[in-house]
Amino acid sequence: MSDLLSAQVVATAGVISLALSLLGAAFTAWVCVRLPANYFCDRTRHETQLNPFLRVGKNLLGIVAFVLGLVMMIPGVPGPGVLTVLLAVVLLDFPGKYEAERWLVRRKLVHGAIDRLRERFGAPPLQRPD
Repeated sequence: MSDLLSAQVVATAGVISLALSLLGAAFTAWVCVRLPANYFCDRTRHETQLNPFLRVGKNLLGIVAFVLGLVMMIPGVPGPGVLTVLLAVVLLDFPGKYEAERWLVRRKLVHGAIDRLRERFGAPPLQRPD
């Protein structure tokens, strides 16, 4: 049991955790900045035809992002939890997804965080869905 809590194991886990947090933050920021400003404005979403293997991969990535976002929301865990959960919602396919995305982006906390991030990288602010 003491081997599991050795300084080397704890340090390695800390470095891995920090690296994953930074990678997740960078990927989340990249996606949020690249979204078109009117991404959430239309009341209906146009269906896209996606290769079934890509769709499965996209959904698996969405599940991982959702779990990591929830973990990052725990106090003391570094990372942009709210933005990562938003990214997961964008990646996952489920009934009512578009309305859930629009509901989430209508929240002041989420919308403000995305707009600050977009401003930092020179992207126009997201248009608020009605």
